[in-house]
Amino acid sequence: MLRNYDGIIGNKYKVRATMTIEGNNINGVYFYRSQLKDIAIKGKMIDGKRILINELDSTGKATGQFEGEFAEQDPTGKFGTSQLQCEILTGYWYSNDKPDNRLPFYLALESESVGTPNHQYAVAGATDDELINHNAKLFVESIKHGNKNVVASLLIQ
Repeated sequence: MLRNYDGIIGNKYKVRATMTIEGNNINGVYFYRSQLKDIAIKGKMIDGKRILINELDSTGKATGQFEGEFAEQDPTGKFGTSQLQCEILTGYWYSNDKPDNRLPFYLALESESVGTPNHQYAVAGATDDELINHNAKLFVESIKHGNKNVVASLLIQ
């Protein structure tokens, strides 16, 4: 089961994370909404609540880390006052180059779907996630730059 989270890092950087939680293992990807480039993540859940998740570069080297926990209550009130399980993740993110420069993060569960972090669009019948990601990025960039012909061609496909 894929869990799709929307959130923010450093009260400034909007992000989206998609992950699986199997036992104590966490695997997935996240991206900054301004960049639309997947960044692999892999980590562990500790004591059913705390998380340690590494951000990985293309070679698998850890470049940053999320340290936090699944909140029992939503500090923003989005989920009301009920007891939460895995709906909200809060904590700190930091780059391994600057571990003292910790930025707060907040991730809220947006949806759940079938698939794997590397094949998220299978539920829609897609066989090539890279093509979907490429076209989505091209679509967004074309809208930003007012390139109506490219936007129209992507809608017609």
